[in-house]
Amino acid sequence: MELLKANRLASSVQLEPRLQAYEIYLKYASVSPQAREGLLAVSKSIGISYTINREFREGVRFLSQVLEMDPTQ
Repeated sequence: MELLKANRLASSVQLEPRLQAYEIYLKYASVSPQAREGLLAVSKSIGISYTINREFREGVRFLSQVLEMDPTQ
């Protein structure tokens, strides 16, 4: 049920709901492949948003996590 909520939050154009989705996906990533995929996607999305907003430190933090999760990204 929480993953469905995370999916909805992750699709938001606003940053705050995507950060909430990140927390939910992170909570379940160790036990759910869907949560791991969601975590990868939302981390990438958040990192790009921070970079566009010139918040480079935060952007790099999230994009680095993406590379750690999947080096092919």
